[in-house]
Amino acid sequence: MRNGTVIICFITVCFILLWTTIIQFSNQRDSLKLPAISKSLSAIVRYNELNKNEETCVMFLKAHKCASTTVQNILMRFGYSRGLDFVLPLTGNYIGNPELFDPSLIPAELTSPSRRYDIFAHHTRYNYTAMKSVMKDNCKFVTILRDPATLYESLFNFYHIENLVNLTLKDIMKSQKYWPKLNVRMLKRIGLNQMSWDLGYNNNENIDKFIAKIDKQFHLVMISEYMEASLILLADLMNWPLEYVVSLKLNSRQMDKTKQLTEDEHDKLIELNLIDAELYDYFLEKFRQKLIKYGRKRLFKNVNKLLKLNKDLQSLCVDKLNNKGYAKTTSFDLRNSLNWTCIYSTKSELPFTDEIRNDQKERFKTMKKLEMLLIDIE
Repeated sequence: MRNGTVIICFITVCFILLWTTIIQFSNQRDSLKLPAISKSLSAIVRYNELNKNEETCVMFLKAHKCASTTVQNILMRFGYSRGLDFVLPLTGNYIGNPELFDPSLIPAELTSPSRRYDIFAHHTRYNYTAMKSVMKDNCKFVTILRDPATLYESLFNFYHIENLVNLTLKDIMKSQKYWPKLNVRMLKRIGLNQMSWDLGYNNNENIDKFIAKIDKQFHLVMISEYMEASLILLADLMNWPLEYVVSLKLNSRQMDKTKQLTEDEHDKLIELNLIDAELYDYFLEKFRQKLIKYGRKRLFKNVNKLLKLNKDLQSLCVDKLNNKGYAKTTSFDLRNSLNWTCIYSTKSELPFTDEIRNDQKERFKTMKKLEMLLIDIE
């Protein structure tokens, strides 16, 4: 009897040790795959357990030099973690522009079996009818704008437009006689009134009608100067917890490379980009009204929460900043290279896009092969 009791106790202890090991392994595995930033973030609904009330389809018009890469990274993390379908080019990160987007630009190997998609987050030129035709039902249309003067200064220096027009930005602001030279677009897509260009504006279009059209078609126009408030409105639109929109600032210039414009310089660049200025002013006021409607107390509470979440993300993930990003923009040396959120929050656009693209090719290939088998059987 005593021997039997000893054996039962031994088996019980072994079972407890085995169960403890399984739990520890499971936690280690989850830290590789699932977001884990702080105690606050650990309470989040896991990415692979879809909240029935959250929105999963978003068309994000990625405007140039509007902090749009930060927003794109949020959407790419959201979609990739769930195995959602992206609109993607065969290579690189452009699918349209200078041409307007058209479904024919989606390569065969990246065409979903349903020909409908959850996420559009890469550079293109806006074409509402074509985009709506490839996105899933009830998709949210979102974009982001920036003060046109600071945008153009950033654009001019980032793309080295001086090499195209043989003029410095200082030359341009000294005399309007140089301004006609700026009517050419670098790479046929980069130049004056960049936001309006990305949004599909053509020079024969009435600006008021153009703005009214964008206002009608987009569910949210964010403002990059108020990024935290913008992301709070995005989370509200998509019915996401704030933990879904945590971010690090990607693809930004180093502070010593950023020019602070004088009031006179700012005014001249606004005059150069009058179409963008009208667009920005309209949506800045609309943005302000959305924030008022959201509620001042609720807004400030959630801005503070998001700032804390972002700080937690940086503390957990970032060892130090570097300038190894595209065109020597800010990038990060990882502190925690095993954490899913750390890996993908700091991953730059092109390698992240390549990873999603390769994954999607394999998924679609498998599904299409299975679909053909079932058709043959029928």
